Amino acid sequence: MASNVLYNLLREHSKVDAQSLDRLMDELKHKDDARALGRLVLRERLLGFYELMHLALTYDLFPRTQTLLKRITEARKSHQVIKPQQHTTRYKLGNKTLMPSESLVLTNPNLTLSIPKPNLARYPESGSDERQVVEMAVELIRLGQYPEAEMFLIDAQDEFAQSLRIKILLIWLYMLCRHYDEAVEPYQQGLDLAPQDPSFLEYAGLIEQARNKHLLAINFFQKLVQQPKIKASWHLLLGVSLEKARLPDEAREHYQRYLNGGKNAKLLGFAKQRINALTH
Repeated sequence: MASNVLYNLLREHSKVDAQSLDRLMDELKHKDDARALGRLVLRERLLGFYELMHLALTYDLFPRTQTLLKRITEARKSHQVIKPQQHTTRYKLGNKTLMPSESLVLTNPNLTLSIPKPNLARYPESGSDERQVVEMAVELIRLGQYPEAEMFLIDAQDEFAQSLRIKILLIWLYMLCRHYDEAVEPYQQGLDLAPQDPSFLEYAGLIEQARNKHLLAINFFQKLVQQPKIKASWHLLLGVSLEKARLPDEAREHYQRYLNGGKNAKLLGFAKQRINALTH
């Protein structure tokens, strides 16, 4: 779809300020890139995601996903429960103050880790509709529209209950927003479908470490270090939880294994420090 199609639609059928829209058109590197224009509209908050999707559906801009997105939009309306003096919803991020971070911080001992990005290519697509849902969710997360991304992913799960890609994106989203308790259910669902999947096991271990549930984390990292192909950092993370569980000898062993195979200078320094602390 050419950008001028979306541009004309927004000019004629929305309340987007014309001057702002012209400015965004000028920013486009490729003048026929409608997707880039849509990203800019969302980035500048000229329209909300669902309002933009409503326009796209109404005027058949995305015919391949029209039926799907209509069902998702309708599903949103039915998942809200209103009681006197109380409003509850299955969406967790909308009414919260978010302080997103791409790092996970563990304390005592202090360790800061980069949250791993999901490798979506590991998982099969279940069709063009699921692929477009995943692409839209990634775009929303990239734009920092976390509550909209959460709603979109949760609703999409009703349509694609077996999609590992949707579940792992939801886990990643909650970790970025530091809502670790909310990430438990999707990682459990993912492991129900793929019990030995290393990405889900790694996320599960990190989430339980963030929740200070180190016995659970040990279980996940022990499974990881028994995989045919392992990451050295899994030994380090297992060592952290073993130390927190007051198993110093086992912790020291895995810290040493990280020293033997790790390459990250910061993490190597951390492992040496912990070995020294546990030896004396």
